[in-house]
Amino acid sequence: MLAGQSLSMLPDDVYRCPNQLMFLYAQSNQLTAIAPQIGALTSLHTLYLNNNNLQSLPTQIGQLDKLKYLFLYNNQLIALPAEICRLTSLVYLYVYNNQLSSLPASCIGNLINLESLDVSGNALTSLPVQITALTKLKYLIVGDNLFSSIPAEIAGMQGLKIMM
Repeated sequence: MLAGQSLSMLPDDVYRCPNQLMFLYAQSNQLTAIAPQIGALTSLHTLYLNNNNLQSLPTQIGQLDKLKYLFLYNNQLIALPAEICRLTSLVYLYVYNNQLSSLPASCIGNLINLESLDVSGNALTSLPVQITALTKLKYLIVGDNLFSSIPAEIAGMQGLKIMM
């Protein structure tokens, strides 16, 4: 367990057994970056990187094809790499309380198993209409952003609960 250890970077030991690590709890540290080696952790199912000082994510995050739960809230992220859209097993994506001004519109619809998306507390001015491709999405949490309305196509999605 690496949570709450005041780490500024993940220790090298994390990457030594990449095919065996399924859960990584590295929340509540002082991480400012994640090494590209994160992409080698191909068995990772759950990744907690919340409550750090991350400003960006490496593109290699897109190699975590078994990842179901990704918690990135309470960081300083200004953008999500388009490679995050390769995480087609993702069920929960929590990126609230960052500094995101947009979501990867061209590919967000690829997250076909996403059930819960929390983007509240960012600087989003709009939501990409491509979210409508997320047919399993049940919860969309969008409050405390800079847009004044939700696109009608998104608001009309069956079974979706939108929380402002």
